[in-house]
Amino acid sequence: MKRASLLGEEGVMVGFKKIFKPLAFVLLLTCFVWAPAQQEKDEEAARSQVTALFKIFKSRDWKGLYAISEFSPAVKKVMTDPDAFAVQFNKGLTENDPNNAFGKLFDGMTDIVAGQAIVEGNVAFVSTSCKVTIEGKALTFVGLARLLKVDSAWKWDLAFTDDTEKTTEVRLAQLLGKPNVSGG
Repeated sequence: MKRASLLGEEGVMVGFKKIFKPLAFVLLLTCFVWAPAQQEKDEEAARSQVTALFKIFKSRDWKGLYAISEFSPAVKKVMTDPDAFAVQFNKGLTENDPNNAFGKLFDGMTDIVAGQAIVEGNVAFVSTSCKVTIEGKALTFVGLARLLKVDSAWKWDLAFTDDTEKTTEVRLAQLLGKPNVSGG
C-alpha cells in the first residue's frame, strides 16, 4: 500500500512537474528565438523576390516572370510552358501598347526599393518605391507587392483570379503604386 501511494497521482504529478517545467522553458525559449529568426528570413526573402520582380520587368525577362509568379490552379493547368507564357506575355504587351509606354516606364525607372515586409503565414506584403521620369519630371511612386509562399519560395501572387490579363494588370498597378504627392 505504501508503495502504491508513492506512485499514485500525486507522485506522478510531482515527477511530471519536475520534468515539464524545464522542458516547457526550453520549448518556449526556442519559440522566442526561432520564430523571429524565421520571420526575419521570410521578410528578407520576400523583399529579395520583389527586387527580382522589378529587375525582370526592366529586362523584360518573361520566362523569369513565369518562374517567380504563382497562378490560380485553373491557370496552372493550362499554362505549363514558360516559353509559351513569355511569347504570350510579350504579344499582349506589344499589341496593347503600340507606343511602348510600358517599356518607357520601366526604362526610365530608377531608385527601386523593396521596403518593409509584413509576413502573415504564407502571405507577404512588401512596400515598394521607385523613381520614374515622365516628360522630364521625376516622380516617386509608392506601391505594394503581394507574395505567396509556395513550398519554400516566395512568388508574386497572381492567383486571385483565373483571368491572367486582369490579375497581371491589378497586381502590376499595386506593385508600382501611385505617385507620392506628399513630397516625401
